[in-house]
Amino acid sequence: DVDLGDVARAELETGAQDAVFDADTGDVVGPAPSEFGPALYRVNAVLAAQVTSFEDARDDLVAEYQRDRAARLIETQLQPIEDLLAGGATIEELADETDMQLGTLDWTQQSEDPIAAYPEFGARAASTEPGDFPELAELSDGGIFALRVDEVRPPQPEPFDDVTDEVAAAWRSAETGTRLLAQAEEAAAQLGEGRTFAALQLTPQTETGLIRRGFVDGAPRDLLVTAFEMAQGEVRAFAAGEEAVILRLDSINAPDMASEDSTQLLGTVTDQVSGGIAQDLFQALANDAQARAGISLDQQAITAVHTQFAGGL
Repeated sequence: DVDLGDVARAELETGAQDAVFDADTGDVVGPAPSEFGPALYRVNAVLAAQVTSFEDARDDLVAEYQRDRAARLIETQLQPIEDLLAGGATIEELADETDMQLGTLDWTQQSEDPIAAYPEFGARAASTEPGDFPELAELSDGGIFALRVDEVRPPQPEPFDDVTDEVAAAWRSAETGTRLLAQAEEAAAQLGEGRTFAALQLTPQTETGLIRRGFVDGAPRDLLVTAFEMAQGEVRAFAAGEEAVILRLDSINAPDMASEDSTQLLGTVTDQVSGGIAQDLFQALANDAQARAGISLDQQAITAVHTQFAGGL
């Protein structure tokens, strides 16, 4: 079972193109030719073709060309740079003898220097100690770097004068949230006793027909999660950053199993369960056959081959 991913007609073998692209979602067609011999094809989804004019794509194409050109130039310099490092060259000598640029920064997990934004740089910096031999490493966009840790300083608090505004803003935010939540909890208790929103000088926003995967514009992300934990008639107050929300659940509707959303969800779950059962049965049969035949298979080698197939396709 190999996942081909998203493929265009021209990427398939000639004898398989018509069969696959004439099929509907969920159809299984074949046997038809493939790179590895006759195969069955299952169509998981059909993606509509998209056409982009050259004028619209020009900027992206130029950027892609520049990235490819830069990657090729970097590739030609990899070996000379590694040879210099192997010969004991320092970071400063690399900058003098190659196109690499020299830079120094006080690195922490919160550093905002451009190179510090790369997770590869952060991981290497965190695992390097003073005196370690500089090694060449790659960045996610194809760049390269080598680093040396000159000094590791013990943690220390930032000067208060530097963080006064941040501390004040954080205190105001926390205090605002705490006081609003206390007011909201008091109002929620009164609503639970039968008082109305109008009596508490509150203007409610009413939403109906919401499902678990629904969306309420402007509402905190925890709103629907909280709502589906509540009982009918229950009132709750909860914090949402610097705000507080009062939520009353007026009614619970039975799911409409005939709706398009429910039908799709049920079909997805059914396919997943069926696929899981089929895989379990196949595995049980394979294990029984292996046990009776007295053979063993190297699962690591099989997985490696499958991975190569998927990567090649």
